[in-house]
Amino acid sequence: MKPNKLTGIVMAALFISIVMNGIMYQRMDQQSHHLNQVRQIVSENIERNTRHGIRQMNLLLESESPESLMRLQWSLEELASVFQQWVMLNETNEQPNKRLQEGLAGMETLRNTIVNHLDRRFHHQGQHLTQYDREMLEKMKDQMERFLLIYHNIEGRLDELIDPENSDGGLGQVAEQINETALLYRHSSIPNEHPVYMELEECEEIVLDTMAFLNPEKIEPEHETVQIRNGVHTYSMLMHFGEDQESRVQIDAINGRIREYQTLQSRPGEVSLTLEEALEMALRHVDIEGEMKKEVYFRSANGTTEEPFYAFLFAPMNSGIEIVSDAYRIQVSAVDGRLLQLQNGYCSTEVPNTPVVYSRQDLQRQWSEELGTMTYNGLSVVRSFDTRFKPKLAQGFRIKKGGQPTMIYFDVLSGNLIHEGFHIYEPILERQLRVKS
Repeated sequence: MKPNKLTGIVMAALFISIVMNGIMYQRMDQQSHHLNQVRQIVSENIERNTRHGIRQMNLLLESESPESLMRLQWSLEELASVFQQWVMLNETNEQPNKRLQEGLAGMETLRNTIVNHLDRRFHHQGQHLTQYDREMLEKMKDQMERFLLIYHNIEGRLDELIDPENSDGGLGQVAEQINETALLYRHSSIPNEHPVYMELEECEEIVLDTMAFLNPEKIEPEHETVQIRNGVHTYSMLMHFGEDQESRVQIDAINGRIREYQTLQSRPGEVSLTLEEALEMALRHVDIEGEMKKEVYFRSANGTTEEPFYAFLFAPMNSGIEIVSDAYRIQVSAVDGRLLQLQNGYCSTEVPNTPVVYSRQDLQRQWSEELGTMTYNGLSVVRSFDTRFKPKLAQGFRIKKGGQPTMIYFDVLSGNLIHEGFHIYEPILERQLRVKS
């Protein structure tokens, strides 16, 4: 090939390369400009929705109107959404930004607390805020004001947050405090505050003494801090038995009672226990004086990897009233009679001296069209989020919800639905028990 022709080809290729690079650079510049515009819009939306949320919290505290609550909920829904967009714009699959994800988790907790939990309580209370609701809102408002200051400090240096050694300006701390506020509002029987707890070491000694019949080799805390769930404050511990066998125990951090026990391994096998034998073993773990309601559910083995068991529910009775809040839920292995699970949330709950304003007939007329067949289950005492985990006298009914057997409870004073739960148990009939020879 002649030199002049070869030079022409090289020059043409070089020219095409320069043109293509120019086009690609222009496109990248346009995309970068577009991305910056999107970031700017998202940034403005975060600030606007945060400020709007703070204003709506103030308005709700002042007016207690359903409209202000609805506007607050809309604002927090939007804030959680744009915060998620903000996180997505500032991370990649290869390099996730965990600091921003923690902040997002905090915002989602804030949204869930206001949109779901406060909304339920507000309407159950005749569209009024209690002092507990106000305390929670004030704390959440303070955290949102802190977040706004932190956001202004970190918004321009998000790439630095990838390095955990660099300060996040307090974003993680704000998210942690939001989670703490929501936890105490949602789950504590002493709203918005921590009660006085027993020492962890003291609770370990109680567990070793109370559960000594299991012959554990050692016990160790699963968490160093107290866990809060459904109004109960507990320490969680692991009991080891050798050969990779272990169980979990939760002990009340306030009064030292065992609130839950659960084996973490199963032993599949053939059913060798009768209902009567399993019932006798289960009752050994029940601390109820006087009359109690006994119910049972039998779960047979499904395949070769699951262990068949009897699940019992024992609820104290007082003058014909079932103390649902103090019920024991106990699972016993149908293979060898081992204690598989024990749950007991409360004890010694008194029956509230409450007049029955809403009768079973009143509630059936009001709800049967929506709920279908409502089989009356009698008066009960329940404790739930909707009662601030304080005992309430309720009318109980069995229904089918989504095809599942469910228990529902209505406050006898207000007629409000205050508790519901999946219910697989059936009453134990005397004819089910085999008489030992």
